[in-house]
Amino acid sequence: MKFKFYLYLLIIGILTFRGSVFAIGSSSYQIPQFQLPNFGGSSSSSNYKLESASGPMVGVSSSSSYGLDMGFPSVTGGTISISLDSNSVNIGQLTPGTPISGQTSATVATDALAGYNLAIEKNQLITHTDLSTTVADVSATIASPAPWSGTGFGFTVSSGTSLEAKWGSGSNYALIPTQTATTAHSVVQAITAPDATVVSYKLDTSVAQKSGSYSTLVSFVATALP
Repeated sequence: MKFKFYLYLLIIGILTFRGSVFAIGSSSYQIPQFQLPNFGGSSSSSNYKLESASGPMVGVSSSSSYGLDMGFPSVTGGTISISLDSNSVNIGQLTPGTPISGQTSATVATDALAGYNLAIEKNQLITHTDLSTTVADVSATIASPAPWSGTGFGFTVSSGTSLEAKWGSGSNYALIPTQTATTAHSVVQAITAPDATVVSYKLDTSVAQKSGSYSTLVSFVATALP
């Protein structure tokens, strides 16, 4: 007996800076941004002095050796975007005992110098059109993926920049958390071009599984690192 399964993917891009303190710098200097005491103040070292007030002109001041973005406070807006090679994945008809698979390529572009996290979640278990019959997830979690065995629905990160060893180059699988976006892949370095990560899905059921069409909604969330 064969079943049809479909995965519908929702794209979400989020830019997040975790905290209110930032630093600017280059190979020759470092100036920590700070919350201004009493709406003004100064900071300095042996080679610079920075005077701040509650209402400086917004803009960029510079010399041959530095550029300083001013404001109250001034934090240059970062950018991040995420795109998928498709907004739906049809992983085909299933013969119980013979797993079927599909994949999504998620491409992230960001100017965040520290890199980004890529998180994943689903809205519910894979569910039949009768709205009550479901397919269980595999038991392994993102924290500790495991080689595929038995039945269920799972995913792996099969390729990506600085891929963590725990994924076993795409041979270890984990469940997709339900309604809890969880980081599955991190790139902790600046990227100079759009960066692609391939996520692969696998599914198998017992012969007792009800036939018909099943689906779920999977979300990817890209978060810029501060």
